[in-house]
Amino acid sequence: MAQDSKKKSTTVQSNPAANMLFTVLDYTAPGLAADIMLRQWCKIPPNPRKRLRGPLPKGAKQLSFQFGSTELWGWEWDRTGGEGPLAFAFHGWGGCTGDTQRLAEVMVDNGYRVISFDSPSHGNSGPGRLGEKSSHGVEVIETWTALMEHYGIPDVALAHSFGCFSAVEALQEVGAPMEETGLILVAPWTGGPRAFYDTLSSYVSIGPRAIKRFMPKLDRVTESAISTIDLTAQEVPSPTLVLHDTWDRPNPVKYGQKLADAWPNAELVVSEGLGHRRILADPSAIAAVERFLKDFDNRRA
Repeated sequence: MAQDSKKKSTTVQSNPAANMLFTVLDYTAPGLAADIMLRQWCKIPPNPRKRLRGPLPKGAKQLSFQFGSTELWGWEWDRTGGEGPLAFAFHGWGGCTGDTQRLAEVMVDNGYRVISFDSPSHGNSGPGRLGEKSSHGVEVIETWTALMEHYGIPDVALAHSFGCFSAVEALQEVGAPMEETGLILVAPWTGGPRAFYDTLSSYVSIGPRAIKRFMPKLDRVTESAISTIDLTAQEVPSPTLVLHDTWDRPNPVKYGQKLADAWPNAELVVSEGLGHRRILADPSAIAAVERFLKDFDNRRA
């Protein structure tokens, strides 16, 4: 994929004052640093009053789904009259259905019916269990599990960033036939202690003492062992396209490479100059998705 920008673009901004604070706290009060970071990790960026909200795509049908006490907002986009294979589109942390809309359109153009929802506290959906400003990974995974149990297991899953992690976990939770399920993973967050550290470090200078305390605190809040799950330690057999950019700061491209190395049927396509989000609408990414869908459909025929 070709570079189309001469200026490096990133999705996060460094805060010198916060960096200095966390550097000091890592030595003097690492538990406090971990508590602060945990609150920030569960907070949906940006402020909910300015949260990303995707529109209903032209020709799509709006959907609503009751998940616990929250009403989720989503859509189904279909030009096949309900006859096409099913695909789900999973947005990332702090994102919305609009993030994957351009790539979802490619899937619709190729005969898929696509379902996408905003996760709790994201986009146009209602607040999650921690309130309108917060959520956590386990809640997102449970959301997608419930949606797939209701609407059906998709033939293909398209996902961005943390959505890649939550999509794979939810698919396995519902017993999807992974060897027959196509995956399109864009800028994947893969999980595991090192990925947590790299993503947190892209925002603030959190040190090793604080991160060591952060992981068990996260597991207690989510009542899970989510901090130990690492997609690169698995051998998922799905036909998989991994799209990743060398200028991705929150999710470094090395994790896309690790994923492609670990999974037997994964292909990695690397771009440069797009960062974490612009890759979602890049013409070369669109072309790669079109090629993958054609190859995937030919294998299934």
